[in-house]
Amino acid sequence: MVMDQDTQWLYQLLAEVQLEKFYLRLRDGLNITRIEHFSYVKEADLEQIGISKPQRRLWDALKRFKSSVRVRSRVPKTGGGQAQGQEVGVRALPCLIQDSELILAERLGSGSFGVVKRGEWHTPTGRVLAVAVKSLRSSMSRQADTLKDFLQEVTVMQSLDHPNIIRLYGVVLTQP
Repeated sequence: MVMDQDTQWLYQLLAEVQLEKFYLRLRDGLNITRIEHFSYVKEADLEQIGISKPQRRLWDALKRFKSSVRVRSRVPKTGGGQAQGQEVGVRALPCLIQDSELILAERLGSGSFGVVKRGEWHTPTGRVLAVAVKSLRSSMSRQADTLKDFLQEVTVMQSLDHPNIIRLYGVVLTQP
């Protein structure tokens, strides 16, 4: 399948709700190349390309995607910027990761907030991803300023989209 850089966001949105097989039908059949084009799509259009009523979870994902684009556009970019040809909000949304989905391995290093370890994330969809897990030191997590700085780092990391910057998949709220 040939995927345009301009419509990579569409594929990722569809993959989020397990409807990626409709990528070409939406892109070519309904000519959806920008998020705004969904404003003109009707239920009958989706039925015409084979998306049945139970698969309308696409509408919910689209609403979440649009709201994340609005939120991300308000966060100032720092560092490397965006990859060429990509819009804000192209990547999948960060999620809340359960600590039971992580398998931690050796320590990679330590920083001002805590320790970074290599790990594997077993996603709810069954994929296994190699990840780096940053854990707050327990003494640091009790300090309000440190927690605020950490959450600010999370906010900035989720807004960054560059091939040379590590992607933020999500956050674990308990100690893994």
